[in-house]
Amino acid sequence: MRKLKLLVGGLMIFIALFAISTGSAFADIVIKNGSTMKVSAGTEVIVSADVDLETGATLTNSGTFTVKGDFTNAGAADLGSGSFVFNGTAVQTIGGATISEFEDIEINNATGVGLSGSTQVDGTMTLTNGVFNIGGNNLTFGVAATAVVGTLSASTMIQADGIGQVRKAFTDGTSDPAPFLFTIGSVGEYSPIEINFNSSDFASAYVAVNVTASKETDNSSADNYLERYWTIVNFGITSYTYDLTATYVDADIIGTEADISGALYDGAGWLIGNPVTVAANTFFCDDFNDDGNATGVEFRILSDLTVIVQGAYRSVSDEMDNSLNSFGFLPLTAAEAYSQIGYGGTEAVTAIPSADVVDWILVEVRDAATPETATSATIAETVAGFLLQDGSIVGLDGVSPLPFKVLISNNAYFVIIHRNHLKIMTANSPTESFGSYSYDFTDDPNKAYGTSALIQVDTSPVVYGMYSGDVNASIFINNADKVPVDQNMGAVGYYQADCNLSVFVNNADKVPIDQNIGMFSQVPF
Repeated sequence: MRKLKLLVGGLMIFIALFAISTGSAFADIVIKNGSTMKVSAGTEVIVSADVDLETGATLTNSGTFTVKGDFTNAGAADLGSGSFVFNGTAVQTIGGATISEFEDIEINNATGVGLSGSTQVDGTMTLTNGVFNIGGNNLTFGVAATAVVGTLSASTMIQADGIGQVRKAFTDGTSDPAPFLFTIGSVGEYSPIEINFNSSDFASAYVAVNVTASKETDNSSADNYLERYWTIVNFGITSYTYDLTATYVDADIIGTEADISGALYDGAGWLIGNPVTVAANTFFCDDFNDDGNATGVEFRILSDLTVIVQGAYRSVSDEMDNSLNSFGFLPLTAAEAYSQIGYGGTEAVTAIPSADVVDWILVEVRDAATPETATSATIAETVAGFLLQDGSIVGLDGVSPLPFKVLISNNAYFVIIHRNHLKIMTANSPTESFGSYSYDFTDDPNKAYGTSALIQVDTSPVVYGMYSGDVNASIFINNADKVPVDQNMGAVGYYQADCNLSVFVNNADKVPIDQNIGMFSQVPF
């Protein structure tokens, strides 16, 4: 077997079909500075060891170039229109100072091929056998590159679980390109994701993807989720939406698979997609308009609600008092906080998550066509969360929107329940965006369903809140609500009778009762 070294600058070697009949075989090839090697169409070159293109060297392959060792390129990037086959018996690497541009490339090495430098494929990648591990390097599919072909599996895929990205480039302009399947996975697990851009604007653009086999760090799901997420990053793409279909493995499933939905965290919040398809281990999300981390979550809607409870509001500070929290009287379970109404939820924390927490609060979501028909029979789920000083209702982490595990088939109406205030309901179904519902009760007296269902608690700024004084949770405020105040007079701690949430039960707690006597909740029964 021959060892080929092109040592002289400007030397060109042609390997043509007429010169050989069974292919040219070499032990290794070193192409020196200023030298060019050309492989003609219809010709196969087989290198049983390494290929090394030094600075200033050129390799133009129009045939088939088979490499059984490493491929290192510090020369010209364009490697011609032919096919490169990597079929060694030991682990091979492709790298060098230059980003090599292959037209077609085949991976047929059971022990695997890795990248030690970024690489581009402009035509077809064929995965016949073995894992193509990109590590910390980028693998780019050019604008004309087609989807990867082969029988894909955990042993025949692109391993993209490091900081390296698999990228797909797009032609400049406005277009609706074909979907591209990123045939990626992590160690021993094949988990591809398909990205399908709808009509979008592209300028030197590409989308980049990799995968991580662990729980997404902003995923607050406690019981049902995927221990896998795909990071999607767009460059040079504007006015876009895209669909994605992600495939996970059984080992990724935590909890009940049927209770998981696809979602994407965009750095600021969650875009929620569709429930998983259990039989296929996939989830589908459509018309997403941002990039981020796609994964499986247990929540199917999120509520971003703002409400004021009259008793805790202090006009001096324009926010609610957090004394129950600051003095350490808040219970650690929602069931204890709402034992008076028999709430049996399992929400619990080991510590109150924020100094801004005022109290526990309950939120019902009702699934109905109109607010009038949003009766108790339409309650889809009740969830406990925390009320913050600025009126935000958040989840158990003290930051995130309140999550629900239900799907809404009609319209979503949210009922706010506080333990000694009249409960209220959204007058209208909040606008939904990717499963997130936002609603602020505080700036308009008509935001709560009914007539005068909110009380003005401040004039500068103008703020509306829930009526305080329903101590016995009867949905009516009357003299009976004073009885618990008298019974607990002088008590300090977490009491229903503490209408102003000051931690003290005293005559001041009768003031909102007297002020609001005769008022009642107008939430449909």
